[in-house]
Amino acid sequence: MIYDLLISAEVVGVLKQNYNKFMIYYTHPTKESKDVCIVIGIDDFKNISIITNFTKNRDYRVRE
Repeated sequence: MIYDLLISAEVVGVLKQNYNKFMIYYTHPTKESKDVCIVIGIDDFKNISIITNFTKNRDYRVRE
């Protein structure tokens, strides 16, 4: 699922954590009220590594 999200899903949000770490938000593929958050790191050679992933309530990102 993580690979599919990174390759083909639409990004709904990005937060910069620090110099080379980003949290990327995707809509959860099966749970409408959740987002999947993937934290990635990018080194100086532009290699990408997945640090962690978790689900989060969509309400945290979406405001009315």
